[in-house]
Amino acid sequence: IGDESDAFITYIAAKLQSKGFRVLVSSSKDTLLNFEKNLNETMLILVFNRHSATESLLKKIDYVKEKKVIMIGFLGSKQSVNYRQLLDAQFEIRDDHSQSLNHDAYDSAVIMIFDVLMSLVSDSSK
Repeated sequence: IGDESDAFITYIAAKLQSKGFRVLVSSSKDTLLNFEKNLNETMLILVFNRHSATESLLKKIDYVKEKKVIMIGFLGSKQSVNYRQLLDAQFEIRDDHSQSLNHDAYDSAVIMIFDVLMSLVSDSSK
C-alpha cells in the first residue's frame, strides 16, 4: 500500500515479482472495495507512507488487521503513535535536516532498506 503512486513502489513491486512473489499494488486512488477483493490470498502487506496517514489508508489498514495479515511499514518520521501501533513492524525514515520529509531522501532510504531485507530473504531461502 502506498500513500502515492511512486516510482520506488513500482521498483519494489518489480523486485518482489522477480523473486517469485505475487504482488498487488494499492495506492491512495484504489477503492476500499477493490482492495478488499485483492486481499484474499495476501500474506504480507508493505505500507509506504511518508506523510500523515489518510482516511483511505487507515480504512485499508483496519481491514488488513481484521484479516490478520502481517503489515510492515516504511514510515516518515511524522507518523502518530496510534498509527504506528497498527503495524506489526516498522522502519522509520528520518530527515532531520528539514521540516517536511524530502521525497528523494525517503525514496532512497526505503530502497536501501528494502534491498537489504531482500538480500536477507534470498540468503535464508538458499
